[in-house]
Amino acid sequence: MNTPCNQTSTTKIGLKMDAPRVIKNSIFISSSLMFSGVIFFLNFVQITRYLGKERFGEFIFIVSLTVVFQIFADGGITNILVREISRNKSKAANILSATRSLVWVITIILSSLLVACIAIVEPEPVMRNTILLLAGSSLASFHAFVLTSVVRAFEDMGTIALAAITHKVFLFIVVMIFIQLDYGMEGVAFGHLVTNFIHWCFFRILVAYRYVKIIFRIDPTYWKFLIGQAAPLGAGMMLRRLTIHIDTFLLTAISTVAATGLFNSAYRMTQMIEGATLAVCGVLFPILSQLAHKDPEKFQQMSRITWRILVALIAPIAGWLMVSSQWLMITIYGAEFVEAAPVLAILGFSLIFLVPGSLVFFMLSALNHQRLFLVITLIGVATNILLDILLIPQFDYIGATWATLSTEMILLTSALLILRREGITLQASIIYLRVLPTTGASLIPLWLLLSNDPSLQSMIIGTLLLIIIYPIVTFFSGLLTDEQLDVIKSHQAWVRITKHLRIKR
Repeated sequence: MNTPCNQTSTTKIGLKMDAPRVIKNSIFISSSLMFSGVIFFLNFVQITRYLGKERFGEFIFIVSLTVVFQIFADGGITNILVREISRNKSKAANILSATRSLVWVITIILSSLLVACIAIVEPEPVMRNTILLLAGSSLASFHAFVLTSVVRAFEDMGTIALAAITHKVFLFIVVMIFIQLDYGMEGVAFGHLVTNFIHWCFFRILVAYRYVKIIFRIDPTYWKFLIGQAAPLGAGMMLRRLTIHIDTFLLTAISTVAATGLFNSAYRMTQMIEGATLAVCGVLFPILSQLAHKDPEKFQQMSRITWRILVALIAPIAGWLMVSSQWLMITIYGAEFVEAAPVLAILGFSLIFLVPGSLVFFMLSALNHQRLFLVITLIGVATNILLDILLIPQFDYIGATWATLSTEMILLTSALLILRREGITLQASIIYLRVLPTTGASLIPLWLLLSNDPSLQSMIIGTLLLIIIYPIVTFFSGLLTDEQLDVIKSHQAWVRITKHLRIKR
């Protein structure tokens, strides 16, 4: 009979996540996101300049609809797929094969519903064609994400990084070609469809060749399990994204498409940072899933360190967007969009809640708390809708921006309270109280320079001073004492965790 002691000595297993692998994956993802994020943002800049604020408002409204359509199709399946495969790679082929058959069923059902809705509503031809093209693009992305879940579970982040860069560059080029041909909103949408379809085909070939044999297997039993696990998370994810897109929907309904265009021109700048954060947290998700399942103490340790890193990194970026918002809007989009400068400033501040909040929601998923995630997100959506209804009639798109900021604060606070109830504390208030004054002090030179001379030279000098001053002020502010050492030297903490990480069953 095996005693607990014998089991301890005979059943140790490695998580295949030594420090070099974690660091390598982080470098791959960070580097690719820096490049692909910039390219993706430039793509939206060229679309915005081409369409103008009113037509861009219409386009972004359709994009928001189709993004929600994609999230609804996903239903949390991709995150559950990563979690299940990362915990049992020997069954990856069976898991993926059963999942793909379910994905095709969902695709057929949703496509039929979309066509039926369009037939009933009968939008104008340009809007109808754009909706169909972007919906097809979203479904192609959905199938690609299912396949990339396998690559993520096997922690091959280098491949994902290279594919992300290639995808964004190709998208930029294709959209630019259709803009030069002056094919309008339909041409831009078709460019997205072509690019996402090729992205899907690439991962279909890659996964079959390198990872698992893909077969079409109908497994209602596993479908039931997957839907049961994914439904709360998927509903939460859909509602979570609705807190972002609800402003677009309500601005279009209550205000004007021009207001929608102004709001989204600023929002797309912060979305680039949000997307990068989600991808970085996605690198950690397989690791967090395993730790939550097998070693809660190390799960909390890694989560706490990652939280501190995210807050310390995003604070100066958020402040930079706030101080330089007017210069950025005029330089990037032109004088037509200068009215959106306050939107960028407020949304920039919201990043200090949104970015660390992304980690918290991945933590809840790793802990199998999909239903709690759903409850939190319902609170966020309800709050956002209520504030939009109250603020948009009086303050237009600025009111929608304040609603977004308030919602992000409420979402993060709710999630942190739930984690504390589970015995997981991230010491959020302490970190914020120490990081925010440090950031404010570091931004003074940039603010003074842009106030006196809003030129490119002032922007460059002020940004360089911020990069130099922030670490120095942070050092003397006390963040390097005791537990705050991990914020600056977090890579050493990661090495300590991963070097000695051997989980006991």
